[in-house]
Amino acid sequence: MTMSPEAHTHDFDEMVGIIGYPADREHPGEVGNDVSIVLGDEKHAVNQSSLIFVPKGLVHCPIEFKNITKPVLCFTVGATPKWDVSWSAPKK
Repeated sequence: MTMSPEAHTHDFDEMVGIIGYPADREHPGEVGNDVSIVLGDEKHAVNQSSLIFVPKGLVHCPIEFKNITKPVLCFTVGATPKWDVSWSAPKK
């Protein structure tokens, strides 16, 4: 599964939360086999529950989930008083 498949920016700071299934007492906070997010031009693996800060103007996404074997919660929080669903594709 891919969330936000297109790279984009916002005019506000954003946080992306990725939370692993907490009931696994052997591996608390583990998110599974293969989760990644692109920030700028770097792809980052996410192996543990994480809150990722994305400063305004930073090109980010996609967020990819592969080979997931247990529930994972992914959410975003935008530091803006009003969120418009439109976004800016990076300039090429």
